[in-house]
Amino acid sequence: MTVPLASLGAGDLVLVTSGETVPVDGTILSVSAVLDESALTGEALPVARALGEHVRSGVLNAGTPVNVRATATAADSTYAGVVRLVQSAESTPVPFVRLADRYSQFFLIVALAVAGVAWTIGGLSRAVAVLVVATPCPLILAVPVALVSGLSRAATIGIVIKSAAVLEQLSHCTTLLIDKTGTITRGRPALSEVLAAGAIPVDEIVRPAGSLDQTSPHVLANAIVQSALTRGLTLEMPTDVREAAGHGISGLVDGHRVKVGTAPWCDIKGSPAWARSAMRRARLDGALTVFVGVDEQPAGALVFDDPIRPDVVRTMRALRRRGIRRIAMVTGDRIEIAEMVGSIVGVDAALAERTPRKSSTSCATSRRWPPPSWWATASTTHPPSRWPTSASPWARERPLRRRRPPTKS
Repeated sequence: MTVPLASLGAGDLVLVTSGETVPVDGTILSVSAVLDESALTGEALPVARALGEHVRSGVLNAGTPVNVRATATAADSTYAGVVRLVQSAESTPVPFVRLADRYSQFFLIVALAVAGVAWTIGGLSRAVAVLVVATPCPLILAVPVALVSGLSRAATIGIVIKSAAVLEQLSHCTTLLIDKTGTITRGRPALSEVLAAGAIPVDEIVRPAGSLDQTSPHVLANAIVQSALTRGLTLEMPTDVREAAGHGISGLVDGHRVKVGTAPWCDIKGSPAWARSAMRRARLDGALTVFVGVDEQPAGALVFDDPIRPDVVRTMRALRRRGIRRIAMVTGDRIEIAEMVGSIVGVDAALAERTPRKSSTSCATSRRWPPPSWWATASTTHPPSRWPTSASPWARERPLRRRRPPTKS
């Protein structure tokens, strides 16, 4: 049964199908769920949630359908709070526009007074001349026209600016807070490494996994399929496909039983060296590991991460040449992932585990960086919000060690 979002209340049972957005905050009633929380936390890789765990509105169901027990109404949900922050930002006019509107009223009074004097002394023609020359219209219209022109110019080169106040403050900006997911990184998982169990060729691991995942709605399935196609592999349509939420998927590919999922699901027993290497990479670098099995035997492991855009380092250097003194990266990811990415791209500080509201607080805190400076923010996944006056401590402010990006297979 489909009901209006506004009618949902605490205690209602909601079915969230694959690819749909969780409408309200609630508790998971299914055995497990795979969620894409990038819209709220910036974490590009999917997150597994178990029975009884809390789920926030605005996250995407990246796995099989799940049941959620609502704990709040839509108006009180997490995503509604983000929307209110955005509306607060958009309802605040640009400071210079407010200044122009305020002084234009006094300017009009003075202009009318001078025109009256001119009429008394020189007649109607001189009064009209004064009104034409001293009209407040240029003062009122000049700023909005310039801002609209700047916004239009930015849009033509792919830059979307939510607030015109950004353009006014940008010339004074010396501090930049930049989002990680979708701005520094591509914002979607990609296959970065393939670890084979023994002497199995890499293509013999990717091809059956890609063939099987053609039928899966999982967010990593598309990454596996795209990687197989990029390698020029021919994919077969699987049969007898079975998918278990939180475990994996299995099916027949060219007459072979193929499994993609967790280590137990893929019949991996014990702790072989290649499997330990994959899990260690996932633990240290914030990657995600998926195992592949063929005919009840382990074939290998697929390692996924959110790749860094190739032009980020060059962009950072260009920003510093243009007067940006400090660059901080803001993300909802864990501190280990934030420090790794920050050390590669060359930021001065990495702020991890930040929700949209905490990110706004961090922007207010950045004003106390010496020397005093204006700041700007850049993000492709999170809506901008008005910065509150309350402050919260930076996650890490020490210099980051430089690291090289991981080698891809």
